[in-house]
Amino acid sequence: MKETIQASQIPHNYALCLNHRCSKKDNCLRQLAYQAYPDTQDECTIINPKQLSEATDGCRHYRSCTKVSYGQGMKNMLNNLPHQQTKSLAHALASHFSTSTYYRMRNGERLISPTEQTEIETLMKQCSIPTPQSYDNYVSEYDW
Repeated sequence: MKETIQASQIPHNYALCLNHRCSKKDNCLRQLAYQAYPDTQDECTIINPKQLSEATDGCRHYRSCTKVSYGQGMKNMLNNLPHQQTKSLAHALASHFSTSTYYRMRNGERLISPTEQTEIETLMKQCSIPTPQSYDNYVSEYDW
């Protein structure tokens, strides 16, 4: 089934792909975003056509349109840990991501990508916290 994207989902200044000959165009987020881009917009960001791959085995600009699972919120996870582990993990997360990003992630205001989930798991292991731990919620979204 071909994915459909709404123009409102496309991040600001997201690089669109105009390569209609690409073998992966039906599953490329950049191509699908281009197709959904509103005709009323005068300007957009595109990948330099000179950089587009003619190869059938891959393109360095390719982004899969398969949705991934983002974590949302860490309050329950942190509340279920002993106080000293919560304290050391909070410090490690704030040092790794920045204090404001840590709080936004903890409070569920910012989604946690699969890559960031792996980084958090590594920090948990460094703090002697058993893994895996569950986030407050999970959201399926495109990995722009």
